[in-house]
This record gives sequence, structure tokens and C-alpha cells, in this order.
Amino acid sequence: MKDPNAPLCQRCFTYGHELRECPLSREELSLIGPIAAFIGARLQYPCPEVNGQGNPWTSTILVEQHKEKLFRVRVYCKLAWPDLVKQKWSWLRDRQLREDAGEQFYDRLRDNDLREKLRTDAEPPAEFYARCARHDAIHYRQVHMDMVKLLTNPQLAKRAIAEVDHTELLHDDVEKAVKHLREWEKSENNNWKEYFTKKYHVNTNDDVEALFRVVYNPTWKDLMGLRD
Repeated sequence: MKDPNAPLCQRCFTYGHELRECPLSREELSLIGPIAAFIGARLQYPCPEVNGQGNPWTSTILVEQHKEKLFRVRVYCKLAWPDLVKQKWSWLRDRQLREDAGEQFYDRLRDNDLREKLRTDAEPPAEFYARCARHDAIHYRQVHMDMVKLLTNPQLAKRAIAEVDHTELLHDDVEKAVKHLREWEKSENNNWKEYFTKKYHVNTNDDVEALFRVVYNPTWKDLMGLRD
């Protein structure tokens, strides 16, 4: 709860210090909007031909808006957006069928089970939505943690992740994320209880916990899998 008697900084609009004590310069605060734009762009950017080895998909994250709000980064986005999941499935399926017809691709799909599904299913199965949500969660955390590392002023770094949409993915460590999950699980509101299972397209909160442990500590294989 805010102390009504605490000073309000007229530069960064934070309670607890006065203007002369502000840890951020006007120049640093002017970077908030560009930081939001950089994060929003990287969350959804199409991978260049060389970098992606012919595969443009970096995520199925829908970025709806990025902006500075009260000198904090705001990037409104959704993971595993259905339209993008379907587009990615169609792209992968087309590539698989062309490969089966004899066309050569450098970036060959490694998951044999997925390859079989692509050959038979015109629409993405439920497990592909879960796969995209897992990939997006890993990518989302990586993008934000990279930005935090790039910002040399800790106060500016905090403002880059203080108001994110998916807070469960940006805790200091996975145990805090699991605690976050289990607190929601205790809610009497069923919508809250099922929030994470629906969001990540899994069956139980134990599945969500397992996903968090991958997101916070991805193996080389997990990172390679992002390329599909």
C-alpha cells in the first residue's frame, strides 16, 4: 500500500523519492518506448532466410501493441495465437509434403511424430498448440531476459519487465514461478484454477509446472526444438 505522505518523483512518477534523488535521467526514460518496440518486434519477427535456414517462424506470439506507459514498458501480447498456430502448421505441412515429393531442405524437421501428423492432418492437433505455447514461453522469457542484460541501469531494467502480460515467465527463478502457479491453484474461482492449463494447452497444473521447469532451464535440445 502506498504511503500517502511519501514523495512522488516528478520525473519518473515513482513514490518514495524526490526529483533530485531520481535514479533515472530524462535520456534513460526516453528509451522506454524504443525498448518496448524492440521487445515487441523480437517477440514476433520473421527469421531472415539465412538465420532461419529457410524457416521464418520464431514464434506464434501475437503482439497487439507496444508502448511506454507511465515510464514503464508495456507489450500486450498473446502466446500460441490460434491463427498463427494454424498458419505455422500449414507452412510446416506444405514443406513436409514437398520434402516427401523429393524437394531438398537444409533445415529438416527433426520430430518424427510431428512429421507423421503433418502428412495426415490438415488442421493442427491439440498437441501442436501445446508445443507452440511451450516454444513461445521459452522465447518470451529469453527476449525479456536478454533485454534486462543489455540495460546497464538496474532501475531501467526493472521498468522493462515490471508490467508484463505473462509475469509467471519472468520470475528470478523457477521455484517462484511454481509458487505463483500453486497460489492460483488454491483459488475458489475455477477460471483462475484453470487459467494456466488453458493458456498453455495442457491437462493439469503439474503439466504447467513441468513446462515452467523447461522454460526457466531449457536444455540445448529444448532450444533446438524452437526451430521446428
